[in-house]
Amino acid sequence: MSINLLPSFSWLILTDQSYLIGQKIVLPSKEEYNLAVLCLCYLSNDCFDISRSSEAVENHILEGCYAFLDYAIVHWLDHLECCVVELDKPSTGSTELLGAEIREFLRKHFSAEGPGDTISKVTQERFHVFEKYEFFSCLGRAVEYWKNCMQSKAQKSSKACVLDLNAVLSRIRSTIDDLASRQLSTSLQQKVRTFSGNKIFKCAKYDCEYFHGGFETIQERDRHHSRHERTYYCTFPGCPKAIFGFEDSKALQQHVASNHHARHMDDSKFPVYQEPKSINIELAIKTGDIAAVERWAQQFDGCIPDETAGIFLRKDKQKTRIGWQSLFYYALRRDDSEIAEFFLRNVLSPGELGFAIIHAIMTDGNKSLLPWAIEIPMDEVDPHRAYQAISLTITRGDDLTALQLLKILVSKSPKYLIPSKKVPYTTLAGRFKCLSSLQYLIVDCKVDADSVDHRQRTALMAAAELGHTNIIKLLADGGHCNINFKNRNGETALSKAAANGHDHVIRILFPEHPVPDHVMPWLKISQLRNAARSGNTEEIFRLLEEGGISANVADVDYYTPLLHAVENGHYSVVCALLNHPRDCIDVNYKCNCHHPRVGSVGTERKSRGATALILATIHGHVPIVRRLLLCKGIKTEEKVWMRQLGSWYTALNLAEYNKDVEITALLRNHATSMSVKPPPASITAKTSESNQSPAEDLHNVNTSFLLLTLRAN
Repeated sequence: MSINLLPSFSWLILTDQSYLIGQKIVLPSKEEYNLAVLCLCYLSNDCFDISRSSEAVENHILEGCYAFLDYAIVHWLDHLECCVVELDKPSTGSTELLGAEIREFLRKHFSAEGPGDTISKVTQERFHVFEKYEFFSCLGRAVEYWKNCMQSKAQKSSKACVLDLNAVLSRIRSTIDDLASRQLSTSLQQKVRTFSGNKIFKCAKYDCEYFHGGFETIQERDRHHSRHERTYYCTFPGCPKAIFGFEDSKALQQHVASNHHARHMDDSKFPVYQEPKSINIELAIKTGDIAAVERWAQQFDGCIPDETAGIFLRKDKQKTRIGWQSLFYYALRRDDSEIAEFFLRNVLSPGELGFAIIHAIMTDGNKSLLPWAIEIPMDEVDPHRAYQAISLTITRGDDLTALQLLKILVSKSPKYLIPSKKVPYTTLAGRFKCLSSLQYLIVDCKVDADSVDHRQRTALMAAAELGHTNIIKLLADGGHCNINFKNRNGETALSKAAANGHDHVIRILFPEHPVPDHVMPWLKISQLRNAARSGNTEEIFRLLEEGGISANVADVDYYTPLLHAVENGHYSVVCALLNHPRDCIDVNYKCNCHHPRVGSVGTERKSRGATALILATIHGHVPIVRRLLLCKGIKTEEKVWMRQLGSWYTALNLAEYNKDVEITALLRNHATSMSVKPPPASITAKTSESNQSPAEDLHNVNTSFLLLTLRAN
């Protein structure tokens, strides 16, 4: 229907609409559900894959595959939000079906890279029906991200892209522009305009009327785009110039003077005559309109309530925080500190906010404001927020800022240098290479360098684990710690360095020549790990023959030498390790897989990590899969969490997903062979011989596999 209707005809349509809904001939919730499913299903189509070739995109354009794109990309979330609130009604639709479409949509377009976004309470409550689904967290992040994208005046976020829809749309539209600009045949031109309209060149801003309407020429569209790039906005509610703005302050002054009855305007400030309560304060902060902010604050008699500003204080004053997406939060994201300083001067508790402000800036604010924030006078220290700010600064490797913050903490309350039930600052500094901060803590403040964290690591152990040479030299050469310190798990800095292959760390800790007897086994363990990772079979044989070491020592990511060899596809090394008679290799040991598709498992490694068989399957190493399947006790039903796919996968599931025919056949045949009578003892003895050469092993592997396959068939 055209929107330019006669008044009587418009009234007739509204009456008919009310009648259809009132008589329940049309159910709005059901139609919202159907449209949500339609949009999600449509956007999950393969033609929206960001990796599609340019030729494929052009073909899809000419076939009309993108005719529904403008509507779907703008309104998929609108329909989804409208229907989820009534999903508990049977008449609306199936939660399982909608969940399946959401899962596929997120699999196609969601990216988990970068830091996680905070999901608002409103979003959590609105989508609570999916709380038990594995994609709930991803859905919440996607919703928050897309809402921000739909606001054209929102500042550009420094966060990682959560959904790739913007990139997909941009690529499709640039291809349409290119097609329309070419000298195409009349029939091809007609195809392009049939599905994209006569006004092909469209605005990129979602809330602009020309996003759908478009222009007939590129020049018209580009002139229109320049209006969106203006930085001087009118802050009067309902004014059209609040969308497009002005190119300079002089034009904005003239507009306000002529349209909003303002008289004279200063070059740096625009006087505001609105009622304070009617001012769009978020927009004023984002656009840097300090005059509007000051006018808005007048309603509070110069003292902005903490909750209004977004400052939250506990009664014990031990957990002060600045709310995410609050007014103060927006002020801390600006390039200048003028508005943030104004808030700080006009809130109820400015002296308690120092570390809370620093933490907010480090988390999601403008880092250029840090020098200003560090100079904020503090009446007292919130130890919880101080620890969060300092630990976050250390973990990001900002040694200079961390040192400044530690000095502020010492000047206010030295007792907080030893945080209760948290990772010690010394261990953090050692782990993240903050040399100056660590030196200040152990030399100037006399903090115990042998303090341990929740994983029983000292600063020296943390540095040895990651091979930080300068940190180790400071701690070991200066005599500031006990290099032989053993935690309650029996670990030392030496064992940590050896497990992670840091030969140079071992030689710094124990520089004696020859190498002491108690150090030599650990040095060999380090060499074994590095040889397995690089595929040095001769070195593997040498170290295993010399003996006296374990081949099951795991590094910081829980990778054993076998897992390193499997991941890097070193078949001969895998055979050498599995055939060694003196060491029983755990073929089902699990690691934190490095593959980008696999989710980080952390402390849940034993239940969620990847085995050698899963690693070999992910990387498509067919010979290694074949060899592993011959190992006694191999578990083929172990599962790993695939982050990008949003589900648990066994090795067979992964092989089928990757369409790896050989590995799929191997795993299926192995499963079949396990359900039939075992092979004769002579064959079993032949495949379990441990002192064979790699060539003999490969021959026996192929022979045994052939026999098992024939028996299964």
